[in-house]
Amino acid sequence: MKNKTQKQNNKKKLWLFVIPLIVVASLVSAAIVTDFFSGETTIDVTQPISATGNNEYTTDNTLAGNMVLGDPITITNIANDNRQAQISSTEEEGITTYYVSKLDLTTKDTATWETTTDLTASLYYTLVGDELMYKVETESTLTDYVIIYYPDIDGNPGSWNIDAAIKIGDANTEWTTSTLSESLPVSTDWNDHAKLWLIPSADWIAKSWNPSVWLFEANLIDYYKNTEGIITLLPNSDLTFYPLFDLDESLATGSYTITTSVLPY
Repeated sequence: MKNKTQKQNNKKKLWLFVIPLIVVASLVSAAIVTDFFSGETTIDVTQPISATGNNEYTTDNTLAGNMVLGDPITITNIANDNRQAQISSTEEEGITTYYVSKLDLTTKDTATWETTTDLTASLYYTLVGDELMYKVETESTLTDYVIIYYPDIDGNPGSWNIDAAIKIGDANTEWTTSTLSESLPVSTDWNDHAKLWLIPSADWIAKSWNPSVWLFEANLIDYYKNTEGIITLLPNSDLTFYPLFDLDESLATGSYTITTSVLPY
């Protein structure tokens, strides 16, 4: 009987020894679980779109009923792909704000296509908006000229195809609204931008090539037909525009402040 009791006591001692070992083994197993990797990434970001211009600009003695051009604002895209931006302005009753760009035009030596100064003009046109508005400023004598858009649709800029051209309107010296119903350039134009020329209306009607009195583009342009002020900036490019303020004839005497902003889109 004594041996049996002793055996039972020995079994109890054995279990008392085994159970702590199981607990310890469990604790050791939990302690060795850890991350296989932990790392931090720091991203230095550069915004590719920037805009520069005069932060404060004041016009003096501007008459109600007139249109006044503000200081230029230049938007730059340093990215290698297209980026969009949005132009907007605060509102004042009696003042409508447009956004226009400037295109210089001049005669060219068609043998070399180098510019000459025989005839020169500047074309101000709506950069973005629901209507294409424009006016021509020149010190040259331009009698009965028209503005045309000449797209290259066959991939050969040396070929002449006046039938592909679109008349923008008469070359007026006052702000004029074009009947153009689409953005420029059109989708069939293989250029990234649009060519605008000033040519005599007689040449336009006759579809004749008379380049000695034609004014060709010094640079290409874009027109974005939308009411949200959304424009597209091509890779590694600059774009300059001017706020144009149309003052209602009934606008009361006083000072009015319009803030124009270039926003992400």
